[in-house]
Amino acid sequence: MSKKMINYLQGGKMKREIYNEKDRKNLKGISKALYILSKIGKVFTIIAIPLVILSIVLILVISRKFDYKENTLFFNEEPLVSFKEDSEGLTIVDKEGNRVNLKIEINDEANLIRIKKIIDETSKEKIVTFVCLALVSTIIVLVITWMLLRQYEKLFKNISDFDTPFKDENVLLLRNICQLLIIEVVVSIIISFVLQLLFFNIDLHFNTINIFKILVAFIIYYIFKYGTMLQKKSKLTINDVCE
Repeated sequence: MSKKMINYLQGGKMKREIYNEKDRKNLKGISKALYILSKIGKVFTIIAIPLVILSIVLILVISRKFDYKENTLFFNEEPLVSFKEDSEGLTIVDKEGNRVNLKIEINDEANLIRIKKIIDETSKEKIVTFVCLALVSTIIVLVITWMLLRQYEKLFKNISDFDTPFKDENVLLLRNICQLLIIEVVVSIIISFVLQLLFFNIDLHFNTINIFKILVAFIIYYIFKYGTMLQKKSKLTINDVCE
C-alpha cells in the first residue's frame, strides 16, 4: 500500500476523532453522572431492604396488641376507631363516636358493595398476612432493583472509561438488564395476582409502561450488539488495508 494512501487514511481518522471529540466528552460526562446515580441508588436499596425486614418484625410483634372485629379496630382490647357505612361511602369514627376528619366517598355502587363486603369479612390475621406478604413482595422487588442498578453501574462505568461504548462486555450487561426487566415484570404480575386472589379481591391493573421499558431496553441491546459487530469489522478492514 502506498505511503500517500496510508497518510490519507490516518488523516481522515484524525479528522473524525477531532469532529467527534465533543460528542465523546458529552457521552462520558452523562455516563459518569448516571454511574454515580446508580451507585447512590444501590446504597439506598441496600438500606431499604433491612428496613422493610424490620417493619415485618415490628408488625408481627405489635399485631399481638391489635385486634379487628365488628368493623372496629382495638388496641389492648380498647376500641380505637370504627368503620361506619352509609349510602355515600365509608366514615371513620373514634371510640367516642365522633367522626374522624376522613370520609371515603365512593360513587360507584358496585365498588361500595365490594368494600363493605371486604370490611365485614376482614380479620386481624387477614390484615397482618396481607401486609406481611406485601412487604415480602417489596423486598423481592428491591433485590431485583439492586441487581438492575448493579448492571447499570457497570455499564455506565465502562462507557465513561473507554473511548467507545460498543464493547462485548456492554452488550452482555444490556442483555442482563433486559432479562432482569422481564423478571421484574413477571414477578410483579405474580405478586399482584396472588394478592388479588387471596385478599380483598382488589382491582390491580397491569402497567403497560413496563412492557414499553422492556421493548426499549431490547432495542438498545440490539443497537449495541450491531454497533459492536460493525466496529469489529471496521477494525479488521483497516488492518487488512494497512497491511
